[in-house]
Amino acid sequence: MVDRREAADPAAPWQIPAADLGTQQLFRLQIRAGVDDGSLRLTLRLRDAGHFELAAADPLGRSLWTLTVHGAVGVWRDRGGETCRLDPEASRPWPRLGFGMPARDLPALLLERLPSAPAAGEKPQLGGGPFAYDDATGRRWEGILAGGRLVRWRREVAGERPLSWVREEGGARLRVETEGIIELFWRAVSREPLGLEPRLPAAPEGLAECRYADLL
Repeated sequence: MVDRREAADPAAPWQIPAADLGTQQLFRLQIRAGVDDGSLRLTLRLRDAGHFELAAADPLGRSLWTLTVHGAVGVWRDRGGETCRLDPEASRPWPRLGFGMPARDLPALLLERLPSAPAAGEKPQLGGGPFAYDDATGRRWEGILAGGRLVRWRREVAGERPLSWVREEGGARLRVETEGIIELFWRAVSREPLGLEPRLPAAPEGLAECRYADLL
């Protein structure tokens, strides 16, 4: 049984709840792109907001890719074991997901939070109902709170596809607005502690920078 921890959510909807830090969580994700459907299993090992591992597998459990982030360093590893280095702050398209987002924002997205915090000086009104703000990179976020919980948001940014997210019974849904709509629905199916001293593998030295082709 998944503990939703609603009462423990922080006041700011872009913050990851403390109860999610130091955990390993499994998500089942369904993707619909036009008439095509697919599914993934995503495992998030989260030490803290800047140190995590996200691993994708197919429905049979076969590894597709692994993303590891250590502060300012990200490492991508494909199913064949090839690795490259990426900037967690830079927005990039993610294979099989159909949208672009910085690697650092992916844990918050999966955990049903706003992926990016307001820029310095931005003070959105969070008393309930609609709110909006710009993040440090100029992306525009519009959200709605109901009963103190984030229930939907929309992201607008020049040069990238608009995203809209809504909380649903048992999970969350993300819509990528393209010429053909892409929808992703995911739900958490298990959660457990990483351990007293969760450790993630260190980034290898001398890795080449990732190209988009490396992520396919």
